This record gives sequence, structure tokens and C-alpha cells, in this order.
Amino acid sequence: MSTSTVGCGFKYEISEEFYWLNYVDEFYQASIATADGTIIRMTLDDFVQCYTSAQAAEVARCIFEALAAIKKARSDLPSLAKDAAKRNSYEDAFNHFAHDKLPTTKSPREKQVFMVSFAQPNYLYMAVGEFSDPDLTIELCDGEEAIYNMIVASETGDSLEMRFGMFSMHFTKEQALWLWFHMSIAANSLGQHHWVGTS
Repeated sequence: MSTSTVGCGFKYEISEEFYWLNYVDEFYQASIATADGTIIRMTLDDFVQCYTSAQAAEVARCIFEALAAIKKARSDLPSLAKDAAKRNSYEDAFNHFAHDKLPTTKSPREKQVFMVSFAQPNYLYMAVGEFSDPDLTIELCDGEEAIYNMIVASETGDSLEMRFGMFSMHFTKEQALWLWFHMSIAANSLGQHHWVGTS
């Protein structure tokens, strides 16, 4: 893991090695960084997704809620000794904010963006929202926006899925905790957001 923070304008950058869920002993680099003082860039292997601070706060909130749904579903199962040994270093922070239920706030300068959670058959949790890409790499016609569906979901509780338009990735609970923790810090560093817990 590597991290750096600079000054009170606060540049934030962190990376971690994630392993692919569908491959044995195959790893990739995951990173979250602020860029140009206005954008949060999440990189997963070769895939790059950019967010405003409000968008990042919404994604972090939904990851948090998905993890809370997984935790609730798991609490109904008998606990195993090996699960206790696999405790994640971000779990204490998660458990603290799960009780505090701090609201998120959005900067009035940013376009209001929301992800809505709803009941979906066979899913523990699903939230969907329409996002516009704040850092376009392709040219569009005048007045046209790059809009995509952002989805955070957990089907069985064994993993968390994030869909960015047509692209999707699956994460373990431990990887999702890492994403929630550092997306929250990045969103807090750029916007007028409280720590991202539940809404």
C-alpha cells in the first residue's frame, strides 16, 4: 500500500494490490487519487473512472450500505473462527460509522447527483444512479453529456459488484471496505462532505 497527502488543499493518492476474484494468484493495482483539485480518479487495473466529489461521496455511501447489508445477512449465520482471524484493518472504522449514521452533504456548486437503492429479486442490495463523466477523454457534440449508469450491488453477500456503464468489476468484502474508506477520504478532501457513512 502507498499513500501521499500534500498541503491543506489536500492532494490524496493511495494504491493497493487487489486480487482478481475469478483467477488464482492473479493481481492488479487499485488506486484512488485526487486530480486537478476537482476530480477523483479511481483506477482498477487498466480501467479508469473519474468522479466529482459529490459522485464519489454517493458511490462511497452505496458501498457502505451494501457492506451493511452483507454484514446483517452474515450476522444471521453462525460465526466461524477463521472469519474472526480475517478481520480487515478498515472494519473498525466501518463499525464506528455504522452506529453513528452521519449524513452526507453536497456542495451547492456541484450538480446534485443521487444513487437510489431499491429491492431487486435475488440481491441483498442494489443502488443505481445516472452519472455524467467529469473528465471526458472523447469528443462529444455540443451540449451532449457523457451519461452512464453507476450501479453498486451485492447478490449473494460473497462479493460486491460495481458497474460503470457497460464495464463491471467484482470485489471481496475486504476490497470493498478499502474502496469505501479511501473514496470517503478523497470525497471529503475535495468537497464539503462529512465522512461518508449512511444517509
